[in-house]
Amino acid sequence: MKRLALAFLLALAPALAGAQEHNWTHSTDPVTHVVTYTDSVTGKTLKLGRREPTPGTVKPQSKAGGIFAPLLSGLPGPPPATLDYTPAAIPFLYDPMDNLTLGDCVPAAIIHAGGTFIANQSQPATGIPFDDGSALALYEKACGYVYGNPATDTGCYPDVAIQYVVDHGLPTPRPYNNDPNAQLWTGAHKFVGYTSIDPTNQLEVETSVWLFENVFVGFDLPDAWMDPPPSGNGFVWDVAGLPDLLGHEVPILGYNSQGVIIDTWGYIGTITWAALAYYGVPEPWVFDPQFDTAPEVYTVYSPDVVSPTTGKAPNGFTAAQLKAYFAAFVAANAASVTKH
Repeated sequence: MKRLALAFLLALAPALAGAQEHNWTHSTDPVTHVVTYTDSVTGKTLKLGRREPTPGTVKPQSKAGGIFAPLLSGLPGPPPATLDYTPAAIPFLYDPMDNLTLGDCVPAAIIHAGGTFIANQSQPATGIPFDDGSALALYEKACGYVYGNPATDTGCYPDVAIQYVVDHGLPTPRPYNNDPNAQLWTGAHKFVGYTSIDPTNQLEVETSVWLFENVFVGFDLPDAWMDPPPSGNGFVWDVAGLPDLLGHEVPILGYNSQGVIIDTWGYIGTITWAALAYYGVPEPWVFDPQFDTAPEVYTVYSPDVVSPTTGKAPNGFTAAQLKAYFAAFVAANAASVTKH
């Protein structure tokens, strides 16, 4: 009997070890201001990295208000009740894109979205041509990171990184030798542009995801979302008090009745509609208009959502139709957006 009991305990030991309590703490680098979460038990880290506005700049305000409503009249119908573009992009979305150890959440979100566009083409011509080297290359070119220099791990402005992709496209994976002179940009996979989206307007968010397969959200997080942080798929972020952690960026790649489907640190989860509306708008408790931690909520249009074989996106629209719809979005939002 004693031997059986001992054998049982020995067999159970790995499970007990795997269930050990985690102790997550966070620190903010005094120079770069990047927030790092560290598990003192396993040593695992997670980083934030959406760069806050510098004094004297005003970030875009993510409010389109009622001016979006007329655009719906040009669509053949409302967006589907639920939509999820993530399954086609698995396991690609499970790659954290170096965001565990670098503050590159903005490039990670962009690369995750770019790969998802290609994965969801009804008849994709090729596999996903990006990996964590692509996120690293974008972090260097658009955000000023220098490989191997922690002092330059300072995060990134979302609109600056998106505009870089509009101008230069998305990079192919960096060679394993991390040669800084390697030619990573061929001019392919460019975004046509980006525009601000109202996160309090559920129909506008759903329509943006339906048409363009994305919305990007850059915002500050409440501590409750990171204590503990996500450790697997299926996490849910709901309203949890005032945000007190500077800067994170996630891509919205779907939605349902509960909220929007996001990918971050290689995990797929949900931000509730209430939380998106609460944390996605300018923070009313910030009184200095020259140093506002206003969130940024954008959608981009990439021709990569359209299959080169069928000439249509998964939603059935052609490139010409999507470009026209996107132009309407830009026109409707232009009056309410101030870029720094």
